[in-house]
Amino acid sequence: STLSSSSAASDVYRRQRMDAMLNQQMALELRRRRENQLLRINNAFKRMDQGRYGKCGKCGNPIDEARLEVFPDVVTCVACA
Repeated sequence: STLSSSSAASDVYRRQRMDAMLNQQMALELRRRRENQLLRINNAFKRMDQGRYGKCGKCGNPIDEARLEVFPDVVTCVACA
């Protein structure tokens, strides 16, 4: 009886530890995504300052306005994406 309750407590602890590790990984991934999004937005502002915003970074053609409305940080036109 003591052995089974000890084993059950160990299982609960193990599950709690796994949940904590998973939550930590999810938080780190969310932070990484936010940092990447901020970097893309800052780069879009730089392109605006340089007069390159709205121009494809590969071919130089204009990026469709509808595409920019949906993805304001996009750097390529549909053809080059």
